[in-house]
Amino acid sequence: MNNPVVFECPKGTWVKIATGITNGTVYRLTAANKYIQTYRVTGDAAPTTKDDGAQLFGVEDQNSARIICDTAADIYVMCVSQDGSVRIDT
Repeated sequence: MNNPVVFECPKGTWVKIATGITNGTVYRLTAANKYIQTYRVTGDAAPTTKDDGAQLFGVEDQNSARIICDTAADIYVMCVSQDGSVRIDT
């Protein structure tokens, strides 16, 4: 297991928060911000549009989300409403 890593997420920009993982937990560090996420099989091209994303945190006061993949994947996060930050534990 790696140490937790904090990522700054500028509004409207895909940020790769993990490479080649099969499980981990993402924590929202900036409250009142909408985050979306997507993944790519490790080595595939990064996402390019907001349409690639799905809501990361299910409800407004949910501050963590579990990621589980069958195959090693790269995880990307985008802040939608304002700049934000997340922490990932893998």
